[in-house]
Amino acid sequence: MPNRKKLYFDDVFADGVLLHTFNRATFGGAAIGECLIAASKVDEKDTESWWRAWSEQGRQAESVAETARARDHRVTAKNAYLRAMTYHYNAHYALRPTDPRYVPAVEHFRSLFRKFAALSPRPIEAIEIPYEGKTLPGYFLRPDASGTPRPTLVGGDVIAEELYFWVAPGGLERDYNILLVDLPGIGLNPHHGIHFRPDTEVGVGACVDWLYERGDVDASRIAFYGGGPGGWVAVRAATYEERIAACVADPFVPDTDGVMGFFSRPEYDSKDVSQHTLAFSAVEQVAVFYGGEDRKGYPKLTAEPEKLRCPLLCMSDPGDSDAVRAECDRAVATAPHPANVHRVLTPEDGTTFLRAADNFILKQGVMYDWLDEVLIA
Repeated sequence: MPNRKKLYFDDVFADGVLLHTFNRATFGGAAIGECLIAASKVDEKDTESWWRAWSEQGRQAESVAETARARDHRVTAKNAYLRAMTYHYNAHYALRPTDPRYVPAVEHFRSLFRKFAALSPRPIEAIEIPYEGKTLPGYFLRPDASGTPRPTLVGGDVIAEELYFWVAPGGLERDYNILLVDLPGIGLNPHHGIHFRPDTEVGVGACVDWLYERGDVDASRIAFYGGGPGGWVAVRAATYEERIAACVADPFVPDTDGVMGFFSRPEYDSKDVSQHTLAFSAVEQVAVFYGGEDRKGYPKLTAEPEKLRCPLLCMSDPGDSDAVRAECDRAVATAPHPANVHRVLTPEDGTTFLRAADNFILKQGVMYDWLDEVLIA
């Protein structure tokens, strides 16, 4: 990651979360003034202070939303619910997955997103996708309620409410449907016995089955996005689920060893693993997501881009190493489709952060312009 002056915090992870939260303001998911108020109450040496500060800010926004809804001020309520969701989501970074507050915290910010969804002028359905006798929770978002069959982007490699900011606003603006789903292992699924599996085409295939039942989905134009370790999820799924018409890997992850290795970042690692830092809690949460059943791991699988039939967009950014960029180059050269592209995002483009988490307008512009060309043109 290029040298970047701190925004507010000395702690690299905390400062990155704050920068990412500012980015959510682009889509109404935060107010910078409110973020700075929360940040001012954080003691960087006390992880609990992070929980308290962001929880308090979340409750304040939630109070605004409830008051506005009671008075039938729907727009004010909608906007405040989305901000409240963000602040409570931020608070949960401080919790280890074994903390008794963890599951209620996720359930709470999820309930706030659903209140936002109920007031959205664009239809947002809370949905459950059948999966091996259980269900995967998520949302189906549409530009309007006309029922017109449209291209659809699927994402599911991080908690659905967080993924909204990564892919949804730009897609809806361009007349795409968006399916956000907690794939196996993601969100609270491990608490319900639904663990990550490296053959990601199984969970993604369940999503495609569900989409095929809808009349407002153009079944010939279904794309999948995966960010971070989701780069593995995306390419593996698109290789073996032939109904995927386009694949976005942000970036390409060549094998399952790279899924968890993605989070071994020296700027986040604590010198003392017993120390409860914000970064340690957040990485531990992701380890539960991607660790498989009881975090026992799974046999190593290797990506096979030469078998990928659909077009592939690989994205890399200033947070990625030269080795990651080289793997992206290899993937687009090996995969057979002529529309394959590796797009390297740089500070000159307007991002200095991992996964362009400081500039989602840029990320979504690159992704949807490419999808327009391969799915619609």
